[in-house]
Amino acid sequence: MKRLFAFLLVGLLAFVLPTDARPSLVPETLTDTLDAAAERAAHDARQTSRHDDGAPSQENPNSFIQQLTQQDKNLLQAQYIVVEPKNIPVFRQNGFSTAQEITWEEFEKQLNVLQDQYAEEQTNLLEAEQDFSRFISAGELVSLIQTPKDGLPDYGQLTQGKKYVYIAESGAHNTHTMPQEGVRILKQVRAANPKARILLALEMAMLTEQVRSPLLSFRRTENPDYVYILPEYLALSDTAKSLQIDSLALDDFFAFKTTPADTYLVKMGAYAVRFNTTDPLIQEFTREYGPEYTDDPVGVVYDVLSRSSWGVQQRNNQWVRYIQAVKDSYDIIIFYAGNGHLLPSISYSVPNLIGQDGILLTLVTEEQLPDDVRQFADCVRDIQCKHNLSPEYNAAELTSYEQEVWNEKGKQFIPFLQQLEQQKPFWVDYATDNEIEKLLLPKIPAQYQEQFTDKTGVLLPGSFKWAEIYLPEKQ
Repeated sequence: MKRLFAFLLVGLLAFVLPTDARPSLVPETLTDTLDAAAERAAHDARQTSRHDDGAPSQENPNSFIQQLTQQDKNLLQAQYIVVEPKNIPVFRQNGFSTAQEITWEEFEKQLNVLQDQYAEEQTNLLEAEQDFSRFISAGELVSLIQTPKDGLPDYGQLTQGKKYVYIAESGAHNTHTMPQEGVRILKQVRAANPKARILLALEMAMLTEQVRSPLLSFRRTENPDYVYILPEYLALSDTAKSLQIDSLALDDFFAFKTTPADTYLVKMGAYAVRFNTTDPLIQEFTREYGPEYTDDPVGVVYDVLSRSSWGVQQRNNQWVRYIQAVKDSYDIIIFYAGNGHLLPSISYSVPNLIGQDGILLTLVTEEQLPDDVRQFADCVRDIQCKHNLSPEYNAAELTSYEQEVWNEKGKQFIPFLQQLEQQKPFWVDYATDNEIEKLLLPKIPAQYQEQFTDKTGVLLPGSFKWAEIYLPEKQ
């Protein structure tokens, strides 16, 4: 059932979207300045503090800690720091957590465990579907749980009463259409909640120096220079600032050159993965990424790790630690990230880890990506598949019931897709979990209900709401 409902949520994307396309999140010049950035971060941690106005002052580390707000302290304690051994005592004395160092081989072991877990979950879900499909047809299912509607929703009304709002980019990052719709959502949520304390948690913003707070408060005059925001998403952070919405950089790039020669540590969540750029596998990754990445092996490794299912899990864990550290300071928390982080069908997704009532808004666009971006996406997908870094959902593996659902959904969407081609948006309102249970469970004989509930227990509890917003190429 979890797989089935997730399939219903994104199943039509094959009609309108290319395969996932996400250029590297690592700034192009970051690896070139890696040594300088690491040296500066270590120096700052030992000797300086930075105030909101950006002016440095010569202080000792304890004084640096005292300059932080309580929110900043909580976030830094949730962040995990990668430091040289000589600096570890300073951080431990001040309550910071240091990342656990692991080898590349240990990363692969953890990845394999996660892949096995995912395969077991999918098997359980298929078994649940087989039971479920006996009692309700694909057409009934589609008509019960989704309602296509013309135009765009009133996001203020749609998100009313929800503390957690998840905006998921589907199919591709780096479009112009989806971030602009994100801007529209921010404005309407703020208009509907003029006095609320709101936080925007953004995947596309990342810290590039350690011992820095990922919280970008609107009270600060400008984005600090130790945060990198993908250009397409500056409109989101700028809009948040204008609406007095705090922004939170969810990701980070912390890397250190260490010994022996050509050895680096790259942070991923609570771990620091050790690797050597002369290792044949690392060199193979660099070659596969293309000639333009030959001089950027550290950036390539970060990208490989972050896209792997293990990397997604570790990043999600970090994001949730951040939210747990500041959630009491906000009335509404808005996530903006790729749907691979936010889909309830994935056990380690952010909504499942947070486990609270919320709403998922999946953005879908017909916007065509530039050829170089699409080619890069195809290249990275091939690398992920070749090295078994993340599970690949294969439409050929659909059960006959899933295929029927796909076909029924397609029939219902045909007139709306025709409107989309004429630059007219539409959206789909999905039944909540509670509504699904009320609509579907009565159709299942009592002797199957206990088994049904057990096998679908991975779905979010409560009245978690879903909606898909289909956007034309131009708005």
